[in-house]
This record gives sequence, C-alpha cells and structure tokens, in this order.
Amino acid sequence: MKVLVFSTQILPTPPPYYGGAELVAFTDALWLARRGHDVILVATKHSKASAFYLMGFEPPFKVVEYGEPGTVDNKKLEEEAWESLEDKDYDIIIDHSWNKPTYKSKLPVLGVVHGLNPQPPFWRPRDKPCLLGVSKFHAVYLANYWLVNVAHLPNHIVTEPYLRYSVVDEKEDMLVFLGRVDPGKGIMYFIQLCAQVPKYRCVIIGDDSLLVNHDYVRKVYEVAMRLPNVDWLGMQPFDAKVDYIRRARAVFVYPVPPYAEVFGLWALEAFLMGTPVITSPYGAMPEYVVSGYNGFIIHPEDFNQLPKLMERLPTLKLATPSELRLYALRNFGEEVIAPELEKLMSYCKNEGW
Repeated sequence: MKVLVFSTQILPTPPPYYGGAELVAFTDALWLARRGHDVILVATKHSKASAFYLMGFEPPFKVVEYGEPGTVDNKKLEEEAWESLEDKDYDIIIDHSWNKPTYKSKLPVLGVVHGLNPQPPFWRPRDKPCLLGVSKFHAVYLANYWLVNVAHLPNHIVTEPYLRYSVVDEKEDMLVFLGRVDPGKGIMYFIQLCAQVPKYRCVIIGDDSLLVNHDYVRKVYEVAMRLPNVDWLGMQPFDAKVDYIRRARAVFVYPVPPYAEVFGLWALEAFLMGTPVITSPYGAMPEYVVSGYNGFIIHPEDFNQLPKLMERLPTLKLATPSELRLYALRNFGEEVIAPELEKLMSYCKNEGW
C-alpha cells in the first residue's frame, strides 16, 4: 500500500531526546517500509538528520519536512503541512499528529491518539472514524470519551538504537526517574522515596522543555536539591539516557490521578535496557508490568512500604536483564506489532469500525 504517516509538528521525527508520539510515528514508517509498503513521512525540519543521529542510517522512505520544531500551539502549522502536500494519492493515512488535519481527506485515515485528554475527533473518513489507542485501557477510555468504536495497538519503538547497548547484570544502587517533571508522573513521590533511601543515587532525567509548567518545575527542583543523593540531569541525549537506564536498579514513574499512563514508553525503554520498573496501577501499567517479574506495581496506600522494598531489591529474584530485554522484544517488537498494524490498516481501508 501507499501509506502517508503524519507525525506531530512539535519535535523532529524521531526525536533526538524525548517524544513518544514522534518516536512511534517514525517506527511505523520504518517498519512499514521494511515490509514493502511505499511510505511517505510528514514531519518537522531536521527529522532526517535526527533519524541519522539516532538510527545511524538514512530512512528507507521519503521524508517531507515542514516547519521548525518547537511549536506547541501547532494546529495551524499542522493544517499548513497537510495542505502543502502536492500528492494526496494514498491508500491510507496514519495520523499521529495532535490536531489531525487529515480529517479533511476523503481517504481512509487511521487516527492514532497519544495522550489522556485528546482533541475532539473531527476526522471521519467515509463517516467511519478509524481511531486507535495505544493500550487496551486507552482504547476503552477513548471509546467512552467519544462514544465511538476505538481499536488499539500497543505502543512500540524501533529497537535498533537500544540493541547497540548491551545489558549489564551488575546494577548500581541507582534509581532513575524518566519522564516529564509533572505531578501526574509522580515526581514528588520519587523525591519522597529518595529522602528515605539515602544509599540510592536518584537521577532525574526529565522532559522539562515544551509541555510543562515551568513554575512547578522550579519549585520541584528547589525541593529535590535539598537532598544530597539527588542528581537533576534534565534533558539528556539518547546515549546518556540509556546508559543511566541500563545501570540502574529500577526506573520509576508513578502515575497519580487524575492522570493515568496510557502506555508508558519509558517502561518499554527500561525493559529493553534490562532494568525493572516501579510504578502505580493507574492506566495501562498492569497490561505489561508483571509485579515481581519485570517490576513492581505499588498502590499509593502502600507507598510507605517502598523504602523497605528498595533495601531488598538487590536480592530479589526478578527477571534477569537479558530476560527483560527478551520480554520487550517478544511482546512489542517489529515481528509482533508490524503485522497487527497492517491488519488494522487493511481493515480501516476496506471496512472501518
């Protein structure tokens, strides 16, 4: 099929630092191109350079670059990017953008939604919207939010850059927070835990650039810096980020209501690097975090038990780093996800849902 993959106009696709939607959009384009589809990716400027930096090779598909990255209020920019395309002769469109400008198209559109509070579903190709969540929880949430049918495809990332780094069996007494510095991600829970486990080095690697409240980030920073075992690293390039993840005892993100994780690419990254996770039960976390195997799901009412768990963590019989990587590859790798994506594309194109 001739496939147009429409990414966001916020960050390069793939992002050199962070950005879940952009990384998944690039992964879709790459996997479909490898499977023989004629793929065109619409993304911001510098996406081809970013792909070469992250992947080490030129993308095997056409990339149409439009607009400088960094625009949060990007509805107009996404509309202009869509209108600028001269050739709109596609079999199907996979739209990862936030505002979904492709709703104007009469072609089948697979609208992939990222996030808990999405834009209204204006796009209705052939009056049959093909909406896609990134977990079972997310699909059910969106279906009830919009009162329409929503399918799901687990979130996924291209694994090559992670596999360039070996997993390590000897972990350090280090705990990594990986995500936006946001109350919904449980950053204050992380700092509270760090205060109670002083032997652990606590590293904060957070997206503190475009989508956060800077006053809140400053206040959290002031609290965190009172603890001698906390290192606030902020934005880190890919190689530095994965090196911290693979050496850590655990990666920590703790969704707190009303926020809920719709998938959690941070956990998939941790598994690929052979590291377990610590999280809460809110959202899609129980779909892929098996407590006692690849991490721990701790309810907030039991959070006070976590310091004792951290003390025992080096001796607990969790999956080995190699087993964690294999878990990620078997459940979320190209051989599993790409055929499911093709099925959804075909069904959307021919039937809708």
